[in-house]
Order: sequence, then C-alpha cells, then structure tokens
Amino acid sequence: MSFPLEHHQSTGIVHSTGAAAVRLPSGRTLDLRRSRWQGPLDAEELAWCRQHAIELAYDCAQLGWVPSSCTDDAQATAGGRAVDAAPAASPEQDARRLLAKWNERTDVRELAPLVAAFHARHGVRAANQFHLALMAAFAHGPLSKAGDGEFSFRPWTPADAPLYRAMLDNPRLWEYLPESYPQPLTDETARTLIELGQIGAHQEALAVLHDGEPVGQCLLRFHEPFAGRRAAEVAYWLAEEHWGKGWMSRILPTFLARSFAAHDVDVIEAWIRADHSASARVAERCGFRRDAFAFEAELAAALGKSRARRWLFCRPALPRAQGAAVVDQAAARS
Repeated sequence: MSFPLEHHQSTGIVHSTGAAAVRLPSGRTLDLRRSRWQGPLDAEELAWCRQHAIELAYDCAQLGWVPSSCTDDAQATAGGRAVDAAPAASPEQDARRLLAKWNERTDVRELAPLVAAFHARHGVRAANQFHLALMAAFAHGPLSKAGDGEFSFRPWTPADAPLYRAMLDNPRLWEYLPESYPQPLTDETARTLIELGQIGAHQEALAVLHDGEPVGQCLLRFHEPFAGRRAAEVAYWLAEEHWGKGWMSRILPTFLARSFAAHDVDVIEAWIRADHSASARVAERCGFRRDAFAFEAELAAALGKSRARRWLFCRPALPRAQGAAVVDQAAARS
C-alpha cells in the first residue's frame, strides 16, 4: 500500500552537492535517500535541510517532512530490518479467506493466533490491516452522545492563516504532536499547512469552531480499504488557552459521529503519546479502547510513532439516517 507525499518546495532546490549522506552538526549522519518509512525528519534534520535548501515533501501517512530524494519502497523498516516483506500471495486475498470463516459470535481471543500467523506470512503492515479488519468485523459499540451544538466544524481557509499560526506557534502544544515543531512558524508556513491539508481526498482537516471562531483542529486521515473494510486515523488539538475546560471530551464525540456518517469508515484509530494521559482519558471517555495488537511496538517504530500508543473506536451501531442527521446539523451550524 502506498501513502501520498505532498511535494512542497518550501526551501528551494535540492542541495547542490547531490550527496546522499551528510554530516549533521551533532555528528550524526543523515541519508537524504533513505526510505521514507524510516520516519519523518527530526528537529535537527529538518533544521539542517532548511538551512541547506534541501527540497522537502510532506508525508501525510507519518505526519512529518521527509527529503524529496528519499526512496518510496514498499518495505518499512524497524530497527534496521525489513518488516513488510510480503510473499507473492496477496495479503488481501488471504485476509478475505480468513474473514469468511468467522462470524460475530467468535471469541475475540481466538483471533490473536490468526493475526500472529498473518504477521509471519505478510509482515507487520499487512498484519495491522488484517487486525483492523478483524476489529471492525467483530467489535461494535455504542457511539458516545454527540455534543449539544456548542461546537461545529468547517474547513480551514487561507484567511485563517494568522490565527492558525498563533495557535500552533507554541512549543507546549508541539510536545505531544507527532511531528517536529516547524520553527519559525510564519503565516506563510501556516498557509502552506492549510493548503496541504485540503489537497486530495486522503484526509479531512477541519477547524473546530466555538462561537464561530476556530479554537483547534480535528483531522481524519483515511487508510486504503483492505478486505472490504476501511480504517482512518483521528488527530486533534486545542489552542492552549482552551486547555483544562473539558472541551475536547465534548468535541470528539460529535466529530466521530460526523466521521462515521459522512465517510465510509469502519474503525478509527488514535495514536496518543504514552505520557499524554489527558489525551488518553479524553479518548477513553469518548469510547476508544486501548488496542490489543500484539505487534504494536514494531508497527509504531515503522511509522515513526515509537513514543505513542494506539487506541481504537470501531463503527458503532448507529443507523445511517441518524448519523446523517448529525452531519446535516453540523453543516447548518458551520
């Protein structure tokens, strides 16, 4: 499966030396042609690339910048070894064959050996897709009660750039976000990030509105369908002045109801930093549960999310008409 890179020449042209490996001020080596799946650039790497006019691309799968010269091979790496060396047989065909043998009365504990065998045959990325498909097929729960209309959503616009920058230009906020703090964060950078969030159909980045003014963001990033199921990843943040008000516990259920009704998704994941207990409590109150994927650490390393833990919310038993009403009400308020 391939995830999109959004190419953006924010720093000029490719470095004139054409070198594949460069030495950073700390003494570390940066390979400009490494696999994109080794993770996005960290703060030192990103600063060096910008200083030396390295052409960058935004990796929408990993929420971070990578060199445009990186390779885009299908194999992910974790700890220096390939983790997605799929055999000739199609993982999706294998998944459909296995899913056809089970039904909703199956004890979920019986599924773990299936995932382990799938991992051995197809690697961690395919095993993760199979795991999510299993969770979507067997784990349905009630949807948390949507909000009372105090919050709504709309797409960001270029006119929002100054406010967007003001909210994001805060090191405390970036302590828990998955990518590096893009210092200095200018209005131009903010406009670029807003534009990137609106490109294509692989994600939906929406401003959260309170009294008609943006106060934060909810983002839904779609995965490719697999074995008849589709997963997505949610990420969310609020400007610091709105922390501690309990707002996200009211915002997220409404956003989830909107997402399940408006999009063909079966399960939504949230990657939350292990030390961000407040965000984990919000997720749990909104119906997310810690994921029992046996190979989570390996997957997190491959995705550049080593400090994060995954939470899942499977499609609720919500009639589509009821969910559509949630979307209509949100649209009317936006």
